[in-house]
Amino acid sequence: MIELRQYVLRIVSGALVCGILLGCIHGDNHETLLRMLCSIFLAILIMEPILNIDQIPDFTFVQDAIEEGQQEAQSGEAMAYQETERIITSYLETYILDKAKRKGANLTAEIILDNNHLPVQAILNGSVTNQVKLELSDIIASDLGISKENQLWTG
Repeated sequence: MIELRQYVLRIVSGALVCGILLGCIHGDNHETLLRMLCSIFLAILIMEPILNIDQIPDFTFVQDAIEEGQQEAQSGEAMAYQETERIITSYLETYILDKAKRKGANLTAEIILDNNHLPVQAILNGSVTNQVKLELSDIIASDLGISKENQLWTG
């Protein structure tokens, strides 16, 4: 980056010097010769990196920035995935606990999601009567799409 800044500074400085010289010799017979010399001088300044391959500015920082950006994007995607999963499981668990509370049952619920954030398993813990358990199992199966085989009741 420093090399690029120095390169641009050399070109701007050279252009300023040429502009000042040409401004001082306005209308003189030597103006055409001075214009040609200034043009050659500026052309050499501009083509210096091509003529001197060893001193081409190092642009690896661009590749490093791209790689860092990709890593940050992947990290952000992972965080978004986890947060989405947390919100969905929290909502579904609250839904089940609300239905259980309406039936007079005191439960804890844990929902397992697949890679598409769809519920695939429910782990339910608490003491409930068989009738309430059957009713809640039906609600979970019909409303959330978790089959009765994937509902694990403990407690």
